[in-house]
Amino acid sequence: MDDLPCQECVRRQTPFSFETATAVYRYHEVVRHAIIAAKYPRNTAIARELAVRLADRYRENAAIQARTVSDGSESSPLVTHVASPFWRQFRRGGVGTGSLASRFAREMNFSFGSLLETTRSVQKQALLDDAARRENVRGAFRVRRRWRKRLAGEHILLVDDVMTTGATADEISRVLLDAGAARVDLLVVARAIRDAQK
Repeated sequence: MDDLPCQECVRRQTPFSFETATAVYRYHEVVRHAIIAAKYPRNTAIARELAVRLADRYRENAAIQARTVSDGSESSPLVTHVASPFWRQFRRGGVGTGSLASRFAREMNFSFGSLLETTRSVQKQALLDDAARRENVRGAFRVRRRWRKRLAGEHILLVDDVMTTGATADEISRVLLDAGAARVDLLVVARAIRDAQK
């Protein structure tokens, strides 16, 4: 994707909790099928390829690289992912975006941790409007107990498959910052660009 400001983001009255959001692709049918396939253990080649594409995009994104250095931290970011409810992980036989994030971390030689857990079930975000999406995920995530005292000053890189409104990533970033993280950046496979009139 072009390194240009997203117009939906520009129109937001309240800034996101994450500092930057970077996507590899615009969301379309071919990418959708690849993302869905990558969530299942039998499709390791697809997951591996998406992780490589994420790594390539991260390396070429000067904004993230510059900000990583300018915050005063010499350490690499700690990579994490959006937590999924246990029943969803069990159904697909894997950990969804956790597999993608861990593969990306290995590709970059970054530390990886499953920092988050869900506190309750949420509706599918695709079925909701912007306000309902924000309400749907409010309070739905928390930092896992073993990580709660280990995030102070950390630069977190949150990896996800798709960003539409940013509601989920915004809520997770708020939770991570409240737990002491210094900053959160978002890296996604695809950005869904919606009709401005919707």
